[in-house]
Amino acid sequence: MSSRRTSPAFMAELDRIIDVPNRKAYNDRGNPIRDCAQATRDERRRALHQVFCDLRGLGYRLPSPLSLRTKHVEALTELWLKKKQASRSIHTQLSMLRVFCHWIKKPNLVGDIDQYFEPEQVHRSLVCTVNKAWQPNGIDVPEVIAKAKAMNAVMGILLELQDKFGLRTKESIELSPATNYDRANGLLHVVKGTKGGKPRVIVVETAEQRQVLEAAIQLSLKNGDRMRWARLTWKQAQRRFYYYCEKLGITREELGVTAHGLRHGYLQDAIEEETGFPPPIKGGALGKIDAQTYRAALHKVARAAGHGRIDVMCLYAGSYGYSLRKFKTPADLPQQPPRAPSQEAIPNEYLY
Repeated sequence: MSSRRTSPAFMAELDRIIDVPNRKAYNDRGNPIRDCAQATRDERRRALHQVFCDLRGLGYRLPSPLSLRTKHVEALTELWLKKKQASRSIHTQLSMLRVFCHWIKKPNLVGDIDQYFEPEQVHRSLVCTVNKAWQPNGIDVPEVIAKAKAMNAVMGILLELQDKFGLRTKESIELSPATNYDRANGLLHVVKGTKGGKPRVIVVETAEQRQVLEAAIQLSLKNGDRMRWARLTWKQAQRRFYYYCEKLGITREELGVTAHGLRHGYLQDAIEEETGFPPPIKGGALGKIDAQTYRAALHKVARAAGHGRIDVMCLYAGSYGYSLRKFKTPADLPQQPPRAPSQEAIPNEYLY
């Protein structure tokens, strides 16, 4: 983003307005609720800088950021639509602009999104309807990981860490297994590269997980403790990781999946292990599982995955929607009648 369209004095004033309130996260009413991550602060600052650069480009010469008015918001929304920006991006930008308006004591300046767009223009789905995990897409996970190891040892272990622990790409690259793995208590501390900078702990339960960690430790000690390639910055390591992904065909265009699909598979398996039933994206178990049990499982898996809200799990596991409302507790589930001696199968109405 270039600030050549706006004066240094204007941008300096904008930064002064942003500085203190930008350190917090806010709810829908514009009230601060907690400190926010540095990455969020940087993203918000960049977005607000871009807003005023765009307004300048549209011919609006505002004397101060405090001069923002309704017509400016409307002009921005028209510009976003003209640029054919993704609905998710529009939602994010409007949300950041709304927060800024609270900071400058103009809380009603930004209206609801439907005041500026038709529903079909900004519709976004928060529920996964297509399974992005590797196995449901016909990918042989061990085979691809074996190819990755043959190409580059670090790349192979990074994919294994994502597969066996559900780590994000940055978390696996920034992991220090020798330091983060507590062998005595069977715990993996995920500290660096986490979303929002929030550390979490993963219980190491299987022999496969332990084997991956031991291999990761041996390899990371050659790279200066972290998993990232020696002498590379995080950005350089990220570029190398995705370069190898392309070489291995781990793209939507070639294999139909991305590396993040390993995390999808891990979380889906975790939900199935907790409930005893496949998650909705894999067919679900409507009529066999109650809302109480499913919600408790989502809470546990979401925490282990580093998410503070269980609704995010819909992006990985799909959703039952309102279908579980009638099955609030185990007592609400349909009771199967005793099987008659002549019956060879359970009646169709119970095969959900």
